Amino acid sequence: MRFHRFGCTARWAQPSGRDKMTHRLTILLCALLSALLYLGFGGARVMADDRTMIAAATANAVDALRDDVASARIDPHFSVADFIKQVGGGGELDQVLQRAEQIGGPRFSSDGGACQIQLQIAGDRVARALITIAASHPNRTPIPAEVLARMLADWRDRDFTGIGSSISGANIQFIRPPPTPDDAWADVSDAARKQAVDAARDDAVRRAMDTIRPIPLTPGHTVGDALTIPVVRDDIASWLATRPVRRVRFEADHEVELTLSTPPSELCDEVIAASKAAAVPLPDLAGISALHEQFAALPAVSIGRAAASAAAPTTAGLAIDLPTQPPAWAEQPLMAEGTADARGSKLKTARVAESAAVDALRDTIYALPLTSTLTIGDAVKQSPAIAQAVDRCLADARPYKVDYRADGSVSVKSSLNPRELWGEISQQQP
Repeated sequence: MRFHRFGCTARWAQPSGRDKMTHRLTILLCALLSALLYLGFGGARVMADDRTMIAAATANAVDALRDDVASARIDPHFSVADFIKQVGGGGELDQVLQRAEQIGGPRFSSDGGACQIQLQIAGDRVARALITIAASHPNRTPIPAEVLARMLADWRDRDFTGIGSSISGANIQFIRPPPTPDDAWADVSDAARKQAVDAARDDAVRRAMDTIRPIPLTPGHTVGDALTIPVVRDDIASWLATRPVRRVRFEADHEVELTLSTPPSELCDEVIAASKAAAVPLPDLAGISALHEQFAALPAVSIGRAAASAAAPTTAGLAIDLPTQPPAWAEQPLMAEGTADARGSKLKTARVAESAAVDALRDTIYALPLTSTLTIGDAVKQSPAIAQAVDRCLADARPYKVDYRADGSVSVKSSLNPRELWGEISQQQP
């Protein structure tokens, strides 16, 4: 996947006093906010959804950075993870890692559907943190602080790095299992994989909504009571379903584990907005503040799981007699249009419209004839191999025209190369 590099680097100052720290952090936060609001590659604007994807990717990068530090060896037989396990202080180390330097800036994929963040922290900063933890817990540390300082002296010449990524909810259909030695997902069709990923996301949405149900909204009423109103439930479920995906794991047993980014403060705001739009009674300002405090205790992610069904071998038993010559449609443009009503930001609406365009393109493809009595849609039902061939081509479909309308809706026209489609299908001959 190709990423566009945006030219923004965040560097954390090391002030010596409280006032100086407050002043510099204020300047830094303002600078970062301004940069995130208007960063560009070829004039591209970073929208609200992009900031959400950046936050999710950054959280993943911190996790990766933590893993990199944890695996580092203090001596050949003792790692940082072993040290933290015995001494504690993981929270103190995390505070240092949260202030790691961002390298380069957010990198977006060419279609804007994925974001990547790279963080780096100098080894001597990590060493100082570990030495401070050892000094703060002299009765628990297996290595005295002064000894640890000598053992970590050469860390001034090393760096730790973490790379994190996130993908928009509209683009998860294109996620594929990474190659593995046992190729555990080889017998799962693309259609079954997509269904499992979607089901895992739906499970994550359901779990997130179950988590917020018990939270008091007003005296005698909970968020769960508001969720009994269809429009409130649908608004919040739709919002959750479009949150960035922080991680997707494809297990060897064909189970998909999907981690959805659900920032508590943003989720609280969405509950308030959806309830207000449906005329659900809301608390006063003090109650709203208390509601935010309740949400702040929630996890920032929701994890969903679903199992994929294994398909028959992709080419065995294929009983479809494909034509030897390309059909007439192989020389004609394959295009389709998708539209979406306003979904908050232009970017979110465009992504939903793009997904609708792909669905419309699939319907167009399924209607194409292979023979006088057989369409591609008929062949897909009979042959998992042809179904996968169509899915591969649809994954390469790209929008060629985006129309942002005055009412906030968006129209997207997408196309794919019909010769490539025929080439993929014709290769599935037994």
